Amino acid sequence: MRVRADAGALCAALNALVPFVSTDKDAGPDGMIHLSAVPSGGLMATAYGNAPAVAWVAAESLDGELASFAMDRQDAKTIAGNFRKAIGDLLIDVEAKVLKSVVQTNVVMMNGETMDGREERPETAYSITVTEDSGLFGNRMVKVATAAQPEANLSAVWAALLQPLVSPVPPMEEYHVAGKHLGMFRPAEREYEASLTIEPATLAGALLVRVGADFIGLANGTGATERDDEDRRDWMERIPVPDKTAP
Repeated sequence: MRVRADAGALCAALNALVPFVSTDKDAGPDGMIHLSAVPSGGLMATAYGNAPAVAWVAAESLDGELASFAMDRQDAKTIAGNFRKAIGDLLIDVEAKVLKSVVQTNVVMMNGETMDGREERPETAYSITVTEDSGLFGNRMVKVATAAQPEANLSAVWAALLQPLVSPVPPMEEYHVAGKHLGMFRPAEREYEASLTIEPATLAGALLVRVGADFIGLANGTGATERDDEDRRDWMERIPVPDKTAP
């Protein structure tokens, strides 16, 4: 697979998605950023280990049948760091190797005895080479390789983001969300130089967060079913009423 991608858009997407990638040692696909060529054009960069988020990257598929590839958190930071000042496009060459992963299982026999079984599960490893296409800085190149990873169910991630766009959720009186969940969007806010647009995503209180035209994600939250009138009254008593007679 070979893709020509806008350098600024790719680096912005990778930097913005890093907080959404799981840092667990055995995270599997949760610890990856997944890039997929989509029918509408360009690349969809997706992460969902900590919360689902997607960035769109202006890109053109040049050749190859591979529709998607993935990179881990550190490789994403390496690529974005090396090309953050790149001008124009980057060429991305991806080589995929499908492996057979043998999984040991235990099979229980009807007579109560057990025997060891072996199950083969296909996993894909990638070799990713990113080269500066403009040649202004000597055709800088970065090559990374990922370990074999199970296939990711990206369709479910995209469906969770698409649902509140297609069927908007009625607004609630209050929203409860931890600061760390909204804090994951700060790099996106910085990369895309845009403020957060927040709207309800589910009746349970999850929030749909959009940053500019090219970044969208979900923030986990708990919507209050009733307005907390007691706390509201407390604040009305604590904050002094403005003195209208003051100069």
